[in-house]
Amino acid sequence: MSKFGDIKVKYPSSGAVAVAGAETQPVADDNGRPGWAFKKTAESAAAAKFNYFYYDGTYHGTKMRDLDSMYFVASVDLWTGNVNQVPFVVVYTPMTGSGDAGAWYHSKHAYLIDPNQIIQSGERVVFYRGKKPRHDFDGARQIPLGIRLDTGEYNADDSVYLVSLHTDSATPLLSALTEVVGLDIGKHSFHTEKRTVNLALAI
Repeated sequence: MSKFGDIKVKYPSSGAVAVAGAETQPVADDNGRPGWAFKKTAESAAAAKFNYFYYDGTYHGTKMRDLDSMYFVASVDLWTGNVNQVPFVVVYTPMTGSGDAGAWYHSKHAYLIDPNQIIQSGERVVFYRGKKPRHDFDGARQIPLGIRLDTGEYNADDSVYLVSLHTDSATPLLSALTEVVGLDIGKHSFHTEKRTVNLALAI
């Protein structure tokens, strides 16, 4: 990791396997672009999807309010105006034993693209929630994730357990290349300086 939080995650290293999980094995892009490619076609399993878990806040003391920005750099190669063809960020909070909304989390909060946004197929885009990312990513167009869907109560003082990038298993056709996943964290009691976690995905 660099002092700017840059980390190269090359599949199938142990670190990359931990990020990619067991849902879908990342593959290289057919056109040689950097990142992890994912395609769901008519021949794919109906529930095919990916879940990339890229931040574990268990021992960091990070609160929901400390997440200045959550982002990913991706190219959506199949775009027909369906927002579910775009990956989305999910933040989980840890179980408390009171009002837990899931079997292993207290609440989860999904951040999706607004349906009014327009994407060009294959365009390299920075999708983000909150402030614009501190990284510039060579001037790629930035599109906010303007919708938040809550499972359980949203509380800005809740601790952050996991942050991940998902696709929707109910989407029948999807083709996306994810180049970077990351987040910017503001100052708080455990960290006196702002921090960035920026994972460059590679094969």
